[in-house]
Amino acid sequence: MKAFSEKVVGIRTSLVLLIIGYIAVALYLSVVLNFEFLRSDVESYWEDSLDWQRPFDRFHVPGYPLTIALVRGISFGAIPPVLLMMGINLLALLIGALAVYKIVIISGIRNEFAFLGACLYGFWPLVGFVYTVHPLAEVPAMSLLLTGLWALLQSRLRIAALLLGLSLIVHKGMWPFVGLIVLASLYQSKRRISKDLQALAILVLPISVLWLLGTLHYGSPTWIISTSIGVGVETRSTLPILEGVIGTLGQGGVKALVKGGWIVVLALITMALLLLSFRNKPSYFQYAIALSFGCLFLFLFLTHLEIWAAVRFSRLLVLPLIWNLGSIYQRESAIRLKASVVVVALLVLFLTQFIYAWYMACVFFK
Repeated sequence: MKAFSEKVVGIRTSLVLLIIGYIAVALYLSVVLNFEFLRSDVESYWEDSLDWQRPFDRFHVPGYPLTIALVRGISFGAIPPVLLMMGINLLALLIGALAVYKIVIISGIRNEFAFLGACLYGFWPLVGFVYTVHPLAEVPAMSLLLTGLWALLQSRLRIAALLLGLSLIVHKGMWPFVGLIVLASLYQSKRRISKDLQALAILVLPISVLWLLGTLHYGSPTWIISTSIGVGVETRSTLPILEGVIGTLGQGGVKALVKGGWIVVLALITMALLLLSFRNKPSYFQYAIALSFGCLFLFLFLTHLEIWAAVRFSRLLVLPLIWNLGSIYQRESAIRLKASVVVVALLVLFLTQFIYAWYMACVFFK
């Protein structure tokens, strides 16, 4: 078995594979399964984009609908809603993968791991392509988070703060991740306090403006979290943690067993990466810990109605995974990442996209 050639592990190869994978899953969902995309949260985002002058949805933050409204305006409304949103998500996927690739490169890890990380970001089991083709706000939000982290690792604090701050108003799921990344940055900071304070001011500006205007609109300072907390309280059992896992398994049946089992597997992987990052201290280990702990937070505290969001956001584990794998391979110089192993792994992960796409179209939304 041969190791990777330097000619095939560049970012261009990664992006081409992601585009091909995206198109294949999109065609499978739309043509083969006749999936109706404009429903549920996707429909809500589109409707919010039509009412962009009043961006105060109690459940969703407005970054994604405002982006949809901007692209619709630039294109003079010529692009159908679903295609427009899918285009935004595809671009966000590619930008996020590019950020992963660059982050791994500046970590001092070999190129083949940067290639693997960029691919895994899209090929993430079950949900990687499916929840890019199904155009929710999560991939654009993660794209901003990853590009913000990339800028932060290059000490471009103001740009990093702006990107991380924008991610906060694209999806609420970014809130714990951004908070933990900020703590990790402050932990290892050797900068002057004034620079950190300036960056923090830029970071909190978008969410602060949104909160203030929404408070004036609704007359309540808790408007931005009240609905989310209400849903959590209403659907939570007496368990303070792990209600999402236990509640899913408790629903009974094969579907609940498979879904709950995969949630448990990912939660255990998250814990393993968290412990490995503490122990191995790979490049930028503090950020590996922050991303792993952010995912663990979601697995611990989301309810059974929301827990699948933890699975969707778990693709952020690609950085802790690659950082730890890269550090292990660097210590064990005799070990090489085999091209055949990576190809087989990506093919298997690609297959899981079609399995979950079928489930989403033929089971979940039926």
